[in-house]
Amino acid sequence: MATVIMDGNKQWCRLAWRLEALRAGFTPEVANRLAFWRWLAAQRGENDQRVVPLDTSRLDNAVTQLEASFNAWTTSGKLS
Repeated sequence: MATVIMDGNKQWCRLAWRLEALRAGFTPEVANRLAFWRWLAAQRGENDQRVVPLDTSRLDNAVTQLEASFNAWTTSGKLS
């Protein structure tokens, strides 16, 4: 009996998430997908407090490349 109640509760949550996405202006197809992914995250125990760890070495490398390209662009006379 508990599984029937849980299944009904899950269905209501998914319906509420779908309606929330529809009210936010998403198309019905996208609202269904968003509701599914939100349901999947809930099944995994993920929430809005989850933090994705940053790979700082990749971030530093990207900044270095951006600075180098900016310096090359400004010294070529394109920015006066």
